[in-house]
Amino acid sequence: MIAKELLDADPSIMLLVPANPPRNKSSTRVPFAMQYLQLLGFNESRIFPYDGDVHRVAVDKMIYVDWWDRSNRPGMHFCPPQAALLAVRKQFAPEHLPLKQRLNIVLISRADTKHRKLLNEAALKDLLIELSAKYNKQFQLFVGAGLTIPQTVQIFQQARIVLAPHGAGLANTIFCGDGSAVIELPIQETHGRDMAHLSRAMALDYWMAARSTTPFNFLSDVTANLEEVRRIVETILQRDLQPELSES
Repeated sequence: MIAKELLDADPSIMLLVPANPPRNKSSTRVPFAMQYLQLLGFNESRIFPYDGDVHRVAVDKMIYVDWWDRSNRPGMHFCPPQAALLAVRKQFAPEHLPLKQRLNIVLISRADTKHRKLLNEAALKDLLIELSAKYNKQFQLFVGAGLTIPQTVQIFQQARIVLAPHGAGLANTIFCGDGSAVIELPIQETHGRDMAHLSRAMALDYWMAARSTTPFNFLSDVTANLEEVRRIVETILQRDLQPELSES
């Protein structure tokens, strides 16, 4: 948002965007970033993609937009300020159905990643399909590759519950509405708190399914504890069945 304001104010400023995925990570990041910039209204002629593994770029002045980490807690430099997160949601998903009317129960797949794969994804999928039918919800298996940003926004905008191992896919919960539930299969490293921070900042209902991550570290594949997941999901959806409290 700030970068867009800077480019609008000064026609000589260009936006530098990496043309290659960082550290050989998923190639979906580059087209996703370009879609994001186009939806924000950036003119393609003002975007300069560069390949940092091949060459360096010389500029007269570099303006680096970032947030100031004021916390003394480890890992908080991964956690954007609440105002920035809310501004992104306001731009892309400004309206949501009432909480109980949100239909989607979303499982974020990591089948196309190199680590933190969900080893019993098929069994977890079957469980969530069962619970979706029981509570009149709609199951969605989310695989980010191949989806546009508007398609992604729509899935999470209508989500009642999102479940996933720790990973970048959970960043899409920024499009969820207040009160939607996030169930994370967590990691122990300090940077693993970023999705909990995102949930708290966006007024989401954050749950940690800690028994599902063994041996509980960043690169390990995980096996979801199905009984723990069932208990959490049913607790959330049972609350939706309770009558609204009326003011006396």
